Amino acid sequence: MGPATNTGWVLLAEDDQALRTLLSSLLEKDGHHVIVARDGDELVLAHASLPQDRQGRTVVVSDLAMPNRGGLEACEEILSNEAGAAVVLMGAFSEVDDEVRARALRAAMLVKPFELSRLRALVRALLDDPSTTASAVFAQL
Repeated sequence: MGPATNTGWVLLAEDDQALRTLLSSLLEKDGHHVIVARDGDELVLAHASLPQDRQGRTVVVSDLAMPNRGGLEACEEILSNEAGAAVVLMGAFSEVDDEVRARALRAAMLVKPFELSRLRALVRALLDDPSTTASAVFAQL
């Protein structure tokens, strides 16, 4: 994959340090502005600290199960403040309630382990077309 041509932002929340480092380095290699968080609380704070005059879309990539605050709860709060953000959730398992809440957010749901190329393509597509939803892009991959 070549460098990204967009100016969007990626917020990445993952409590596993090795996976967080791997995903952030790949997304940065693709040319994205990446801010990392270790849990849902840090994710919400990272979103609040984004530059007010930023250009482009915000894509949130978050683990479902994390300490302090889970990814779904954090993403729901972020979307209440930035309705145009896109959400990609990752998890080794999910409950029925998680899937219902994810659908309400129009989020994509990646089941761990997943192909890294799929995540990269999903993020790129979401940043390239701010009018699309993560669930719609995910259905096409």
